[in-house]
Amino acid sequence: WKTKCKNLHWAAAKDNIHLKLDEFYLELHNFQDKVAEGYMGILGRMQPNAVKPIQSDVLNAFDFIAEVKSKTLEFYSSIPDEPIYKGISSECEAFIQIVNNYDYKFHQCDVLTY
Repeated sequence: WKTKCKNLHWAAAKDNIHLKLDEFYLELHNFQDKVAEGYMGILGRMQPNAVKPIQSDVLNAFDFIAEVKSKTLEFYSSIPDEPIYKGISSECEAFIQIVNNYDYKFHQCDVLTY
């Protein structure tokens, strides 16, 4: 999603969308890092090719944030329920709130066409 977010950021027709996508990129980066390091704290080191890119064909910020929200909720539902995973669940819950905030922020922006 980080690459898709940057592509949409660079293609944005309006500055407010451009800026919000750049802000959201940082949120994606922080979430990815926290979850990956949390899992490594539980399961050990990851292999260099453990994380695969997500294929996304969305072409605007509305569809992008909807996709991130949907896939994040799917990921959250897949987290094991054991107490050791509660930190990862918590990070995911916080990110869901951030995604909801950005869903609102994108809807406050001018024209979302590219």
